[in-house]
Amino acid sequence: MIQLRTRYLSWLIVLLSISSPRVLAQAQTSLTRATNTPIHSASLCLTPSRINTWIPVKNHIVLIKSGERQYVMRFGKDCDDHTEPSAWMMSTVHPNLLCGNSGEQAIMSSGAICPIKSLSLISQADYEALEAKNESK
Repeated sequence: MIQLRTRYLSWLIVLLSISSPRVLAQAQTSLTRATNTPIHSASLCLTPSRINTWIPVKNHIVLIKSGERQYVMRFGKDCDDHTEPSAWMMSTVHPNLLCGNSGEQAIMSSGAICPIKSLSLISQADYEALEAKNESK
């Protein structure tokens, strides 16, 4: 019994010692896994007026915090302006919400119109890991 506990604690220590790179790797996986599939539940869609934080992290990719939810938004490759949008074009599927549906676009402060390729919910841990990685650049 004691040997089993010792082995369990050894594994636990190993897991804890490598957990921060693993969390970052999981967050990166979450970022690359974002698909073109729209968010189907209106209650999970993004309400643009509630955006608290807008962080460009990569070409055409932005982290968004809105209320208690975190999102990854991908723009089409023809959008190089990653400033926070001044207006939105939303689909008629869920009026006043962004869900990643076809036809949704961001109108940037510069006047650039950027089609939204995808919008995905991510966990708080993934958001924080990606935010920290972005800040370390």
